[in-house]
Amino acid sequence: MTKHTVTLECHHIATFSDAGPPILGDTIYCVRCQAMREVTEAPPEYRIRCLRCTFTRMLGPMRLTAEVKAAGHVRRKAHPVAIYNGHKRIYVMGEKRSEQDTPLPFTTEPIEPPF
Repeated sequence: MTKHTVTLECHHIATFSDAGPPILGDTIYCVRCQAMREVTEAPPEYRIRCLRCTFTRMLGPMRLTAEVKAAGHVRRKAHPVAIYNGHKRIYVMGEKRSEQDTPLPFTTEPIEPPF
């Protein structure tokens, strides 16, 4: 089991297992200060986190694996999943599309080449 450490705003360090350590900006309880503190430094690695349930995974430096795992959760549960690289959110997979993302209408007319 891999351990991940994060630094809090009080400069204390908290250690978490693979099961969903906090990301930059999260507020967690500091055992030494006995108060809620914000995470100021997180490990630079890919992780996925569902925005509707508790599904989260730490995937190390493998972006492709993060995308595959996120796509599987989106397909099975229809929940949006955020993909992070360290503390930076890269994108959210499975969000509802806007009108700009809708596919072009189907047509049976022949298409002329542009040249």
